[in-house]
Amino acid sequence: NQICRRKRWRGGGTGVSATAALTNSATITGGAGGLAGYGQGNGGGGGGGAGITTTSNVTNTGTVIGGSGSALQSAVTGGGGGAGIFVSGNGATVTLTNSGTISGGTGTYNLATGYGPGWGGAGEGGAEGATATTYADGGAAIVGTNVVINNYGTLNGGMGLGDNTRYYALDFTAGSANQLNLYSGSVINGGLILRSGNLEIVERAGARTFSNAIETYGATTFNTNGFDFSSTGIISGTGSVNKTGNGTLTLSGANSYSGGTTISAGTLSVSNDSNLGATTGSLSISNATLQTSASFTTARSVYLSATGATIAPDSGKTLTVSGVIANATASTPSALNKNGAGTLALSGTNTFTGQTTINQGTLSLSGNGSIAKSSKVDVESGSFDISATTTGASVTSLTGTSNGTVALG
Repeated sequence: NQICRRKRWRGGGTGVSATAALTNSATITGGAGGLAGYGQGNGGGGGGGAGITTTSNVTNTGTVIGGSGSALQSAVTGGGGGAGIFVSGNGATVTLTNSGTISGGTGTYNLATGYGPGWGGAGEGGAEGATATTYADGGAAIVGTNVVINNYGTLNGGMGLGDNTRYYALDFTAGSANQLNLYSGSVINGGLILRSGNLEIVERAGARTFSNAIETYGATTFNTNGFDFSSTGIISGTGSVNKTGNGTLTLSGANSYSGGTTISAGTLSVSNDSNLGATTGSLSISNATLQTSASFTTARSVYLSATGATIAPDSGKTLTVSGVIANATASTPSALNKNGAGTLALSGTNTFTGQTTINQGTLSLSGNGSIAKSSKVDVESGSFDISATTTGASVTSLTGTSNGTVALG
């Protein structure tokens, strides 16, 4: 009898392989994965081929679909779905402009049974085939390194049929030049993953709510570009989040990313400490604003840039910072501006050395809270409240206007 040696069976072929700029207005589908071989130790089914594999720019107004994993067979593992577009090559930046539809292929759903078959083949673009304990993944809509995506259309992560789970819509494998530009009409079904390197998400159209989950193992930047942008999906991974551009970024997910948060321009709005990721991650504010729309406490380290930083709790809300607020560069003084009608309550021994300016609301010290190293406290409006300190407060210099008050207790 013929014996199969637990191999993955042949993967599906690529729909179109491009080495020069490609414009597509038709329907392109990657090949389906081949069937598995039977015998003692059955082989796994093949993975699907990519709809398009490219080393150059692609403009799509049509439909591109990754190939599906191998057809369903009993007692053998299924293959993973192929990517819609797989950017291959040496890492040179490739631009993909989509106003049509790009979808990853489906993953076949069988698990390993019978005589201990081999694993199902991966789809072209990396979607995993089935094993003894995990179902095959669907393919990503787009996979690649240093990919610039201009999206006016629809991007769909492929479905894994076994557990009915949608795969990542976008899989950025590495590189420093990855960019996702969101235009009017952009629809993305499935999460995003940055496996290493950098990714910039740029709003190009107007106010937007972005509900997609993001896994970041590099540096992910939201460039709001003068618009209001709300990210409601979960952001996870060991990477960092950076906010650039004018406008407001609102993070509302129970995020767990651990690489810290930097606000480099505009406003970042949060309502819970978890919106800023793992509590071990720091918060850096560089000539920008942290707005808080609910009352909460954070113990994370906060760093202020030499160009200054603003913290603005909303009216009736209190942000309590029990961690240390410090200069971003130890030897360079950094200033703190207190805006917003709410209260900023400091209970840590803070070490920043620039000026503290209260423009609105209340800045309070409690317990052993201290801003003794701040070069000056200027109460332009609002209140400086030290009534809840344990042993009083020491300041280097205190100035203000008739619009400001000091509460001694």
